[in-house]
Amino acid sequence: DTKSNHDFWAYMVSQVPEGGIWLGMYFSRKQEDRLGRFELDKLQLQKHTKEKSMKFLHADEDSFCEQIQSADVIYIAGGETSLLWEVLSRKNDSREYFMLKKVYAGSSAGAQVLCGECINSDGSFFKGYNIIPTSILVHHCSPDEKYKLKQDTSRISKPVLMLHETQFTVIEV
Repeated sequence: DTKSNHDFWAYMVSQVPEGGIWLGMYFSRKQEDRLGRFELDKLQLQKHTKEKSMKFLHADEDSFCEQIQSADVIYIAGGETSLLWEVLSRKNDSREYFMLKKVYAGSSAGAQVLCGECINSDGSFFKGYNIIPTSILVHHCSPDEKYKLKQDTSRISKPVLMLHETQFTVIEV
């Protein structure tokens, strides 16, 4: 639990209006891990709600587009980009729902889906929704060997937003 993580959760809570809805999307995780991760993240968010009344929703594969419409803040959790993309691509028009005037927060794979281009952990090229019109490199300069292939920016379009481990940024488009 770093200061940056603390600030990330606090920022999301600050963007939810009184009585509003925070939607957590965990499609980048294995089915059996999703609800547990949602509950852990909900605890992090509740540390920052103070007196604010807000609802926490766990996104459903079949109705996430409709859930996005009713939510104020949508968090797309990190994990495996391929798992996340598999679920999102089942809905032909899912990109349109991410174009709605909302606050979107993405962690790792979740951020990759929102951006233009990126490199996956296995070194494969990935093209996201390009809602944030830049390429992204998550886990930048991570000492973890599993992210080594991800560090090569020569194959992706510039500019490249390079986010270090636990770093977050706010981009308004």
